[in-house]
Amino acid sequence: SHLADEAEVARAKAAGCAIIHRIDEDFNWGQDDPYRREKHDKIRRLNRLADITVFQSRFVEANLLETLNPARHTVILNGADPSVFKPACRPGEWIGHVTWSTGEKKRLDLLYRCIESHPDRKFLLVGRHAQSSLPFGRLPNVKLVGRAFRFMMPYHYRRMAVLYFPSQDDPCPNTAAEAVLSGVPVCYNARGGTRELVRDCGLPLERFDELLAGLPLYRERCLRRDDLDFASAAARYLALQP
Repeated sequence: SHLADEAEVARAKAAGCAIIHRIDEDFNWGQDDPYRREKHDKIRRLNRLADITVFQSRFVEANLLETLNPARHTVILNGADPSVFKPACRPGEWIGHVTWSTGEKKRLDLLYRCIESHPDRKFLLVGRHAQSSLPFGRLPNVKLVGRAFRFMMPYHYRRMAVLYFPSQDDPCPNTAAEAVLSGVPVCYNARGGTRELVRDCGLPLERFDELLAGLPLYRERCLRRDDLDFASAAARYLALQP
């Protein structure tokens, strides 16, 4: 939302257009970064023009409601395309992890520790792990896929038995929604909005072994989810009355 042109948004509002401001951000992170400070300041300015603010999760709402004090607001979780992210006929064999960056919030240290403590399990790492300071490639139970084209992600999800997702303070990760739609339970960091997407289709990091022991149950729950598709999210947006 910070990429919008403020003047164009103001002109649209003056012309009678309803402005819906969709926000997926954590203002508590990166305040010492000039880029993030400027980004957050612009989000504040744009939000003053909004008729309705849509927070991407309760986590984002709790983080920003007092700061922005929007005129009206609601919470709508991210969706994904069920025609693209479909379950495999049989569960995959790998413990998966997906990341497009290696920043501190990704908590790759927790991933590395998990891999080391589960030498009898195979880990499929999709993304920029080779660019991390941690030597993932030296671990014998790791397959590094590297950066993958987006169109390959459904294939990689279907190879997974479970997604290990330690990202901290993540507002509303598409990765979690895509995994659940693919029939893949998620082990998540309880800090952030991930748990709101996962619900009963996974367990927090501290209960990883418990999740591994009960994967058939959690997979079945993933297969029953009907609230994460784009159509459901779109219906919630269309129901908004500015």
